Amino acid sequence: MFILASCLIFLFSGQITPKVLQVWARILCAVPNSRLVVKCKPFCCDSVRQRFLTTLEQLGLEPLRVDLLPLILLNHDHMQAYSLMDISLDTFPYAGTTTTCESLYMGVPCVTMAGAVHAHNVGVSLLSKVGLGHLIAKNEDEYVQLALQLASDMDALSNLRMSLRDVMSDSPVCDGPNFTLGLETTYRDMWRRYCKGDVPSSSRMELLQQQGPSDEAPVKNCGSTRISFSRESQENGFSAVPSSMVNHSREENGGQLNHIAD
Repeated sequence: MFILASCLIFLFSGQITPKVLQVWARILCAVPNSRLVVKCKPFCCDSVRQRFLTTLEQLGLEPLRVDLLPLILLNHDHMQAYSLMDISLDTFPYAGTTTTCESLYMGVPCVTMAGAVHAHNVGVSLLSKVGLGHLIAKNEDEYVQLALQLASDMDALSNLRMSLRDVMSDSPVCDGPNFTLGLETTYRDMWRRYCKGDVPSSSRMELLQQQGPSDEAPVKNCGSTRISFSRESQENGFSAVPSSMVNHSREENGGQLNHIAD
């Protein structure tokens, strides 16, 4: 059983929080003979690889059960790497996008977790449109259970994998013309509303002016820590790539499939 950390294929190590590693370790430790495969550009650095393996070992996962792959330059070879995987595990609270699409297209089901913000819910949107809503967890414990259920029924997993590309190809995710039509319709509706003077931002400003200054006491900062996930982020201690070497405009290895976009 090979389990892939799907979102790390093209994204950056700032997505791998300590909490994500704890949950992944729970899954791997509960599935005998399973392996974790993580592909990420910084893994070309020995010190980064060792730090990552040491962290997982402290969580109870032996280094021999972890495969760390660096960047694969050719898109064809990169896509073939999905043939090594059985299950994809989404990151949280920053979910994958291109990697999730590619994983599904290559027949590897993905387990994701719902959240409160857009970045957390990209996987939720994709799986819902593909008809895999049963792989969307509400919390960490459910996330673990869904992964364990997939890993425990190899016949069902095999059948799902064999049909997954066709299922995705027929889903709204790959229906470019219909998506374009819907987007154009939305733009036209916005323009018609604007021409009628129905401008939401103006209405909001008028409402605020009518209400006047708020009598509520200002909210005090209680000293909570705000974590920012960016390519320069090194809060989890795994990133060793200088910001000058990172491409901010797209995900690593970000080759697109037909009708699939970030």
